[in-house]
Amino acid sequence: EVIEGAPNFRRISPHWPVYVTAQPTASGLHRLKTSHLEQSIVWVNVREEPIVYINGEPYVLRDQWNTLRNIKTYSGIAADRVEQMEVKLVEDVVAEAHGQYNDRILLHSEVSGALIPLWEAVESAAAVCTPKQLFAVDERLSYHRVPVTAEQPPEPADFDHIARIVIESGVGGGTGKAVVFNCQMGLTRSTACAVIAVQILEA
Repeated sequence: EVIEGAPNFRRISPHWPVYVTAQPTASGLHRLKTSHLEQSIVWVNVREEPIVYINGEPYVLRDQWNTLRNIKTYSGIAADRVEQMEVKLVEDVVAEAHGQYNDRILLHSEVSGALIPLWEAVESAAAVCTPKQLFAVDERLSYHRVPVTAEQPPEPADFDHIARIVIESGVGGGTGKAVVFNCQMGLTRSTACAVIAVQILEA
């Protein structure tokens, strides 16, 4: 099923409430919460790259000379460090928009492999937030960060972290809780981590 704002959303196991998706928009997250998931959601973001939401759309930093690839210096970054970077990124976006460009920020979107520049209005500081801040608005949703390097298998520490989240949160087993893993595209990293979660639940 195609969910607008949550590309590649799908259930991994017919027996367990384990799902994957790409990085959702704010509206896509709302659609998932209200129409397609269990009463309570455990959300696990497995992206290493710092993310900022601007007017409900997710954006990341890119190297100007390699715009379609993740910045490799984030490889192996700890969850608390990437979340600190996201808080600073929000501050920088708000300061730049309000201080230099008449409440606007210059962004770039990818269209058919090409980058298209566009000015986005940032009318208030509330228009910009981190993923953690976005997900925190719903008490039915618990948000976790397990940074996994793109195009690499999860590290042993990632297995342990996912196991703790799944076991301690009580996913499945009639609890009414679902777990959702997201990466950039909802493909490699999120699927690998979702399979780990299923293995843990079936153990």
